[in-house]
Amino acid sequence: MSIENIHHSYLSLVKNGSSQELRAVANDTAAGTLTEGISIYTSNTKERLVATLEAAFPVCKKVVGNDCFQAMAEEYALQYPSEEKSLYHYGAKFNQFTDLIIKTNEQFYNVAYLPDLALFEWKMHLSFFQKDRTAFDFDRFANLEQSQLSKIVFTLSPDIYLLETQFPVAIIWELHEINEPFKKAIIEKGKECYLIERPLYKPTFTHLKRHEFDALTKIEAGFTFENLILSFGNFETLVTEFIKNGWVNGFKNGLETT
Repeated sequence: MSIENIHHSYLSLVKNGSSQELRAVANDTAAGTLTEGISIYTSNTKERLVATLEAAFPVCKKVVGNDCFQAMAEEYALQYPSEEKSLYHYGAKFNQFTDLIIKTNEQFYNVAYLPDLALFEWKMHLSFFQKDRTAFDFDRFANLEQSQLSKIVFTLSPDIYLLETQFPVAIIWELHEINEPFKKAIIEKGKECYLIERPLYKPTFTHLKRHEFDALTKIEAGFTFENLILSFGNFETLVTEFIKNGWVNGFKNGLETT
């Protein structure tokens, strides 16, 4: 059996509890010993995945409580076993998972913000592991001809993530930072726009105004300088501020990138 097939057999074992495939691969006559070993290995795998989720979503854990989060994380690990070598990206679907829980379990009605909070924490988590920023190349930008300038596409710094939510999830995150109790907080629904970044060593966030969020979203989508100026009358002022803040750190023209 190939390594790839062994890997898929192990994923099936973690998710479905079947050990026949791996027993055949191991070619061990001591079935009981092998079964016990596989049980320990799969248990350790689930515990590692749960610990990874706890590290990525600490505020979600605090909101629902240790026992509830443990049960949620174990179920998520069963439904979505890790298929990558690195666990840094494990948990990408956790906000969708919590959204389904909220929609199908009435007892979660007072934490309806949980999926948005999970997405906020996930983007904070991703920002932390992104590579460092590079400086904007002002000299190259200044040497662009007018015909080239209109066609360039600005690029966001690698640690930048944009998020529009239905709840003020940053308030919850800040309460966590100062260890305030969540159950006493009244969380009202209302659209919020955030920029998540890691300018130094720790991810943080900025509240964005609607037009700032829309402009950054269009930059992320690849709108040209020309189209952005047509969309936003003050775009030159906006992009100057974005560059100053380190949010925009480059530009590209066709296949050429900085």
